[in-house]
Amino acid sequence: FERRSLLLGTVEGVGQDIVLACTHLDLTERGRRQQQQRLIEKLSGFSSSQVPVLLGGDFNDWNGRTRAYLCEN
Repeated sequence: FERRSLLLGTVEGVGQDIVLACTHLDLTERGRRQQQQRLIEKLSGFSSSQVPVLLGGDFNDWNGRTRAYLCEN
């Protein structure tokens, strides 16, 4: 299996910064859940500061569960 990671950066905007995140989640359901939890922990600090976060990448989410899981948390 390939190593997976998160690219994270901040774009300084006029009047407001935006956090950009790009990830490539695991092929297995168990691996994706673990990565999703770490992703939520990593990005949770930005939600308290009212900075918009844009998340993209390859979620390997054939059953459509990732979006709901991330939005709930």
